[in-house]
Amino acid sequence: MSQPLTLFFWLAVLGAFLVNAWFLGADLLAWARSGVARGKLAAAALLAAAFACGQLFFSGVSPRGGYDNEHDFQYLGAEFFKPAPAGSAFYGKEVSPLVLDGIGDAVSGYSLAAVPARNKLLIFLAAVLLFACLRRCGLGLSAAFFGFAVFYFNFLSALNGNTFSTTPGNMFYLCSALYAAAAFDDGSRGPAGLAWALCAIFLVVAGRYELAVLPGLLLLVSLARPGGALKGLL
Repeated sequence: MSQPLTLFFWLAVLGAFLVNAWFLGADLLAWARSGVARGKLAAAALLAAAFACGQLFFSGVSPRGGYDNEHDFQYLGAEFFKPAPAGSAFYGKEVSPLVLDGIGDAVSGYSLAAVPARNKLLIFLAAVLLFACLRRCGLGLSAAFFGFAVFYFNFLSALNGNTFSTTPGNMFYLCSALYAAAAFDDGSRGPAGLAWALCAIFLVVAGRYELAVLPGLLLLVSLARPGGALKGLL
């Protein structure tokens, strides 16, 4: 990839990340300000309890590499936030997870021991976004919590949460894209909502492109049948 194309791709990934973070933060703030405060506190307490239980569940799995090759070492040594955005960060296909890695490294002071802790948090946040997506699609609390539990409390989540790989970051992007597509269908319509969904899906493509099929299909369904097509499917 030539230097101008590399710079354009770097800026596109960073811009998509900022757009996605902005809309997720705006939705979180809107949720916190709406409804009954007691219900919000109860939901937050329930999620905190689920996170605590998850840490006990995940503690039974030893930290490991995610692949039987040099993949983890390659990405552990790559940096997204570099003065000249070229080189090792773009040798592999998974670029967008390096943004999360870079933020985590800055917060932890490049601590290797902090990588599994960060990945376990990303798995939890992905489960929360999946829960929010199911609620946006019209499912009740019980069904949405069941989806959260199936995703979060399973061996693969524990396995991937205790790795040095980019899988948790990819799962976070996947669930954020699913949520963005559901939010677009639920009411965040117009250019802004569509831009958010497209940016979220682009982050998935820039990580593991094969995971972009499901959020892409959800967005296409919503575009084809405006006005709650996803709720109609469920």
